[in-house]
Amino acid sequence: EWPKARVCALAAALAEADGYTAELEPAGGDKDVVLGRPGEPRPHVLVCCVAGGAGTLPAKRVRELFGTLTADGVEVGWFVAPAGFSTEARSYAAQHNIRLFDAEALLAQLRDLPPVVVPQVLGRLG
Repeated sequence: EWPKARVCALAAALAEADGYTAELEPAGGDKDVVLGRPGEPRPHVLVCCVAGGAGTLPAKRVRELFGTLTADGVEVGWFVAPAGFSTEARSYAAQHNIRLFDAEALLAQLRDLPPVVVPQVLGRLG
């Protein structure tokens, strides 16, 4: 049941722990987090997030992210939806270089972090 802002903060913190720079975007836009690599001017990944209570994400939302990727000239997208994705959304994402993160994927990423980094990531959630 996490609100969207908390899901975005977790996505950004996990990406930063993996060496990305993360910039949270203003609410209401086509993307929620822009990920880059230090010293590189162009974004590497655009991230969209939904609240934990939003339910299973349909393919339409994943197609919208692909449109944003195309418009922004970015090749990789991530969609973070703790409640999961429809079968059609998963299929579309697999064909269009979009990585999907449901609650299980987020927990797996947290488990894979070095123990010293976990408090830093969780501390960003407020």
